[in-house]
Amino acid sequence: MDDLQRLVAIEDIRRTKTRYWNGMDMRDPVLLRSAFAEGAVVLDYRGTPDGAIDGNYFTDADACVAWLSKVLTHYTSSHQGHSVEVDFVSDREAKAVWSFSDHFWFKSDDETQMVPSLLHRYQSWGHYFDTYRLGDDGWRIAATAFRPLHIERS
Repeated sequence: MDDLQRLVAIEDIRRTKTRYWNGMDMRDPVLLRSAFAEGAVVLDYRGTPDGAIDGNYFTDADACVAWLSKVLTHYTSSHQGHSVEVDFVSDREAKAVWSFSDHFWFKSDDETQMVPSLLHRYQSWGHYFDTYRLGDDGWRIAATAFRPLHIERS
């Protein structure tokens, strides 16, 4: 891969991660699913500043999209990605670390729909550790691990 190909691949990877976050924030499961690679994936949302928690670990992108769609139904969210570092393992695989922040606001009068880990307001800052795989449809997320450094809830 020459320098120009590497730059084009990095831009495709950035656009893929943006589709992932926009798919969540816009409540668009088709857009969200389009960010994930076909075949085997690892999607790990167990991170807390104190270490991993049980649950929220997926090896199937469709199951993960269904879970996220359900969890986010009664929330408005905003995801902000910053300062990505991309390293190419090969011409068809890349690793990336994203700095990020996210915000969730509960928007329902029915508090039985509240997600216990999100409460009324949730904000976190941290990193995503991703693996991308190049397929026929471009660079897609093959693995992602969410690792917050700090969380505020109320």
